[in-house]
Amino acid sequence: MRRIVAGVVLVVLALPISVAGCAPGSQGGPSAASATASPAELTQAEAGERYVEMVRPYNEVLEQLETAINEGRPLDEQTGLAAATAGALRAEIDGLRATTWPADVQPHADALADASEQAVPLWEEASRATTQDTLVAAVQAATAPGGDEAATIRELLALDAYDESDY
Repeated sequence: MRRIVAGVVLVVLALPISVAGCAPGSQGGPSAASATASPAELTQAEAGERYVEMVRPYNEVLEQLETAINEGRPLDEQTGLAAATAGALRAEIDGLRATTWPADVQPHADALADASEQAVPLWEEASRATTQDTLVAAVQAATAPGGDEAATIRELLALDAYDESDY
């Protein structure tokens, strides 16, 4: 009952700062090159660290939700955790899209973001559930997309396979 990936926090890394006025003849504005340059691609190690940081919040709240369901905690607690899961997933999507991944990882990160976007409305549905059965059905539907892409990303970044006991 899980999407083997996950959660997110948009991790904002310091971007290179352009120092205006350093070149002879500069008028103090950014150069044409810096205005059009795309963010630098991450190394495999940097990308692995970024990915783990990015998915951690989703993974953590998903594990909390699964525990709440398995322990039969009150429905309002479970729906609150489903709402938090939706929020964490939105942040993960933003992080996946904002990052320039290594070339072999980029298409999988894009595909994971696409699959995750499909899951957000299902998490929102789970957050509005009025019965345990509707909550569980929505959670099962929401956790289905993206697992293969997440596993591929972890493999390409030389990360250990997802282990829910890490969260």
